[in-house]
Amino acid sequence: MSRIGLIYALNAEVPKSIPYDGPSEIGNMLRTLFKGMVHLDPCIYGKIHCFDSGENEIGLIVSGAGKKNARAAVEKLCNDFTPNYIISSGICGAAKQSLNIGDIVVAEDVHYGAGYLTTDSNTTTMVKTILTKHQKKYQPGTFQTVDQVLLSTREIREDVTTVDMESYAIIEEANKRETPIVAVRVISDIVPKKEPIFAAKQRARYRIFFRNFETAKTQLDELFSVLCK
Repeated sequence: MSRIGLIYALNAEVPKSIPYDGPSEIGNMLRTLFKGMVHLDPCIYGKIHCFDSGENEIGLIVSGAGKKNARAAVEKLCNDFTPNYIISSGICGAAKQSLNIGDIVVAEDVHYGAGYLTTDSNTTTMVKTILTKHQKKYQPGTFQTVDQVLLSTREIREDVTTVDMESYAIIEEANKRETPIVAVRVISDIVPKKEPIFAAKQRARYRIFFRNFETAKTQLDELFSVLCK
């Protein structure tokens, strides 16, 4: 039996089969997303929930959005749960128009500003093998961590596959603590090439995101069943 640390940024990303009852953020997130940031109550996040998935012992932590929360979550997992390895999961935005909602992307490396990190090769290979065994299609890719929700691909590197707000911090903190880490994300939206000109178009994009979220969430649920049970 392995001890697996499992990190999500949002309660809404946690698979339905997990015994966890944190309040979903999706219902009231539109107003804060429209401002360009995700503002979350810090009192709700950062607690470890331990349970047995059948073959493995899972330490689940929902960090809250952003790098600072992500670092704190890894620190707590490593200090209080001591996992054999960590899986960072959740939704992400696609930087490539060729990707589709619900696609699985496995990180091989991640950028943040001038920073560059790689995931643990052994754990990443293990995850890829499990996905292939269960006939789950995935794409290996390069992640980029950003500080806020992006309205266009203007700030994304050309070699990047997906963007999110936590992966760099999670991988960096896990590397510091010599804990193997793999990042597996599901596409929830496609970052447009050009920024919407009018506020109404921005709101329309977020409404589309919420419709697409359910597709991504179904894939997240299946990912947990494949990787952690």
